[in-house]
Amino acid sequence: MSYLLRKLGFIHGRLWRQDETYRVSLLVGPAPAIGVLLAVALWSGITNVKALLAQPPQWATKSVAHEWSSSAENPKPVQPKAALPQTGASGKLVGYEQGWNVSAHPVEIDRTMEVDVKPSSLDAFTMSGPLIDLDQIIAHGPKQGLFVAIGTGFLVVRRPGIYALSARLDRPGGTSVNCLTRLGFGPNRVMSHVTLDVGSASMTYDDAGWFDLQPGLYNMAWAFGCWHDNTMAGPAHMTILLRRPGEDALLPIKPEDFVR
Repeated sequence: MSYLLRKLGFIHGRLWRQDETYRVSLLVGPAPAIGVLLAVALWSGITNVKALLAQPPQWATKSVAHEWSSSAENPKPVQPKAALPQTGASGKLVGYEQGWNVSAHPVEIDRTMEVDVKPSSLDAFTMSGPLIDLDQIIAHGPKQGLFVAIGTGFLVVRRPGIYALSARLDRPGGTSVNCLTRLGFGPNRVMSHVTLDVGSASMTYDDAGWFDLQPGLYNMAWAFGCWHDNTMAGPAHMTILLRRPGEDALLPIKPEDFVR
């Protein structure tokens, strides 16, 4: 069993480094997780798939055991995806652009409000600002059916220290909606929430992830969408919040803090 767990850990690390689809799967529901599990079984030469599915590794479970468990007193060290690149004459990082790569994914929502985000992408576009605007997502996404947007990029860390990440949901008013907000960092999720009956609201999720970071680029991803009945419904915004070393509070992420 320990050999199998070590092998799964090696495969997980390699998939995370080389496969963007695998990284996105951290923000989707149980169906893609099973698909990832089957791929692992084929790759590692395991023939007894039923036995493996009966006892899946922690990072593939529906109960989201792969969420970070951290605190200000116990920050988690995370290794950067890449070294911090050079800064060009314009002040931008060479080889990168500010913003997010975004894809729209269909969802299924059961009676318990479990949201299953499907791995298939319906549309792809980019977003530039730190404010994740649902109206912009709806305008770029498919015109029928429920979906959420998944955005991926890199957090830019320029100095070592303890950082914290969380998110805020804002809705200025209108018909009550249900919203999905998820945030991923490095190999794991930071948080995942389905917030029900959101009217006029501004709420910061208190389950921040705390990390001990060195200079470099770190994988970061988010998922966001709101709906009423079977229709996407705005306006609403998701804001990623960042607490840097020496700061006393979580503040909205700045444009220079993330690239794609």
